[in-house]
Amino acid sequence: MSTKPYTIEIHGIPHTVLLSDDEADKRGLTVKAESKPVATKGRQPGNKAAVVADKADSD
Repeated sequence: MSTKPYTIEIHGIPHTVLLSDDEADKRGLTVKAESKPVATKGRQPGNKAAVVADKADSD
């Protein structure tokens, strides 16, 4: 029998338990797909020359 990790919450605290598929079905648990964090890029200016010119004016 192979076991899989299942995450359950007890009083708001997540816990990971190893259960077989049969045991998880009896308890009504499902495996959550782990989501990968979305990589966000920094905001790119439309015109880089305008940004450099603005910085030079403020000095």
